[in-house]
Amino acid sequence: MKKYVIISISALLLLCTSCAKRTESKLIGTWKVETVGECGWPEDPTWTFYSGGNITIYHDAQLASAGEENGTYEVFTRSLVTPYLRFKGMGDMSANGIWRVEKCNSKKLVINRVEWLNGETQGAFLRREFTK
Repeated sequence: MKKYVIISISALLLLCTSCAKRTESKLIGTWKVETVGECGWPEDPTWTFYSGGNITIYHDAQLASAGEENGTYEVFTRSLVTPYLRFKGMGDMSANGIWRVEKCNSKKLVINRVEWLNGETQGAFLRREFTK
């Protein structure tokens, strides 16, 4: 019985870590922001995820006020199947915070910021949809 419990816990941990790794490998590259229902954006807003955990946000009207923001990201899970992203190191009005990954495949990425880095949720919600 003890053997089955240890195997089950090991399998569960492996599942959690592999989910984050799978999401991270799909993120790498440049994603074009889809301006859903918004106008007045530049033509080329993009987010570029690098394999070392760095990110560059270019021309995102609400997040890159100087035209470009650079920071870091980390993929983690809070449950078995839902990956999250933690963005840090950017300016005040930026992407910093915890984002839930709603959809991530080779062509489409949808993320929602659900809280600030300090754990506050008030005013944190922001949605971004991307195509590759």
